[in-house]
Amino acid sequence: MPAVVRPDPLAPKVVNADQMHEKALLASRRQHVRTYGPPVSSGLPTAGYVKTRPHEPPAYKSASGIDPAVAAALAMPADELNRVHSTDPVYPAAALRDHVEGWVELMFTITETGTVRDIEVVDSEPRGVFEAAASEALGAWRFKPRLANGQPVAHRSTVTLRFNVDG
Repeated sequence: MPAVVRPDPLAPKVVNADQMHEKALLASRRQHVRTYGPPVSSGLPTAGYVKTRPHEPPAYKSASGIDPAVAAALAMPADELNRVHSTDPVYPAAALRDHVEGWVELMFTITETGTVRDIEVVDSEPRGVFEAAASEALGAWRFKPRLANGQPVAHRSTVTLRFNVDG
């Protein structure tokens, strides 16, 4: 008698997985020219090692106790999510006056209602300049919740906000 294979009834079903897959394909086809910032990541875990800073300040360590590199690999980039509302960060006056440019990489949780919470600074350049402005702006963002088994679920995401002086 041949074996009958059936799907696991307890496995979560992601309703909008096809939309997320299409957005990921489109994003991978786009070519971005970057002259600075962290390396472009596909969002997938990669083999290799991560160089750590010998004396990283406590403000940049993950509050959840998980290695930031592992947490970043598991989080979905915000570019692949349906953003309902976003506000641009306010450029710090001193940085604007001195023509300082940089970026901030943030990790955060999108709740079941689409609000943002648990904002953590993963990395930034230059440190101590743009983190507060980026975190404040990200706190006002809203997303369409991700669905699993027809129910909205909370999940982690990452975003890199760039600060450029135009002109």
